[in-house]
Amino acid sequence: MKRITALLCTILFLFVCPNFALAEEPAWSSAYRAVLEESCTLWEQVRNDAAVENSYTLWDMDNDSIPELILKSGTCEADYMAYIYTCRDSAAVRIDTIGAGHCVFYGDGAGEGLIVYWGHMGCAEADRYRITENSLSDEFIFEDNLNPRLETDPDAEYLPLTDFVPAARYLTLVEANNPLLLEQYFLVSSLLDGCFTAPAETHFPQNDEDFFLKVISNDLPIFAAATNRFANTPGTVSFRNLLQRNIASPWMSGDLEIQSMQTADLNSDGQLECILELACADGSSPVRFYLSEQEGTVYVYIENYTYSRLVADPFGNLIVTSLYAPDQPQLMRLIFNKENSFLLTLPAT
Repeated sequence: MKRITALLCTILFLFVCPNFALAEEPAWSSAYRAVLEESCTLWEQVRNDAAVENSYTLWDMDNDSIPELILKSGTCEADYMAYIYTCRDSAAVRIDTIGAGHCVFYGDGAGEGLIVYWGHMGCAEADRYRITENSLSDEFIFEDNLNPRLETDPDAEYLPLTDFVPAARYLTLVEANNPLLLEQYFLVSSLLDGCFTAPAETHFPQNDEDFFLKVISNDLPIFAAATNRFANTPGTVSFRNLLQRNIASPWMSGDLEIQSMQTADLNSDGQLECILELACADGSSPVRFYLSEQEGTVYVYIENYTYSRLVADPFGNLIVTSLYAPDQPQLMRLIFNKENSFLLTLPAT
């Protein structure tokens, strides 16, 4: 009943304002925000000398309608750790720390804790973590050895977690300096539960069908930011400048050229966004731009190394098909609000 009530509340939020930000930040969000800010400060010096991973996700591990914070930090797979926090009396409390190398995180949609799926050199193991009072308990789910199958099938893969946990929800990691997941946790939760809404009508920004063409052709100023740590965040630039070598993305072989354009409502608010596929003249370094007009400013969200095809559905979800795995399309969603964004992986449906 508790989860049903929470879900109904989330749907109401979506109906009222699909890309909302809470008017008053919940105590748990404020507490976790402080933890994330501290982690960014601690890793700032290290980041100058190493490729630091400092990211987080949220999941309600103890089924009390308040999510836990899972903060992953380190410099490589060998030293990644996950710090698990809960909120008690409006303060963040660290429950425990677990190894986080060579793993991905899942939430059990049935309310049965956090699942960590490790995989390395052909061997894998899945374990479930629950919070009981102020301690963390773990439970073995299954293990897999991929190596014998690889001898006869070079494309063999690890056993899918959903064979053992049907309600498993892949948890997207967001950069610790990006508070958007904190701000839109309820929206993200509803999307992971498959609650999609489609607007009755859609329109272009300023009701101008040529709005995005004018942004491109007139070289208007835009604010450009990365969707993850693999692209650049140039900030306020002209559109033409954004196409120049290494501005939107590092290690480019030349300037970007627009390959294709499509429009879709990516946050179900009735206003269309624009999706541009770009690449260098030699076909390398593919990049995807998502353009969104918000309160008079055009924001461009940059996705790097997009070796895939993308189609947006009527709900604003992105159906992404990798060129290397054409039979395994992914369902994703761009979560965005002004300077911040990230790509959310959704359960297959």
